[in-house]
Amino acid sequence: IENENSLSINLAQKEIYQNISIIIPDLPSIDEIQIFDSQIINQDSIQTIKILNDNSNILPNGLYEHLLICLHPLFNERLDYYNLTIGRTIDKNLIKIERFNEQNQIHLTINNNLLERIQNILIHNLFSIYSTKNLRIET
Repeated sequence: IENENSLSINLAQKEIYQNISIIIPDLPSIDEIQIFDSQIINQDSIQTIKILNDNSNILPNGLYEHLLICLHPLFNERLDYYNLTIGRTIDKNLIKIERFNEQNQIHLTINNNLLERIQNILIHNLFSIYSTKNLRIET
């Protein structure tokens, strides 16, 4: 129930905030993101890892989010977009994680020297959460 005092407070707040404007610079779209060779110091070859579910064509709910949590300590810098995360490690190694709208696979694009470390994280940390699923890595 609004009374006369609360109505006058609301009108006063409206007058205070009416002249305030906040400008947030536009973030680049996914198509505008470029990673130049000079930004990736480690020039090791690039490897793509696919995460698939052998039991069905759909990955378990929450897998992408759990993957980001498991890989979080590796990131020094990171940009998160809808279904895409791109970043680099402290050693400036590339990590790009992409979830497809069909939710049937996730691709990780990484520097080759991160391959064994990320495979171990996936097998021992991520896949153990989904032990009843038949998740696999394809390189």
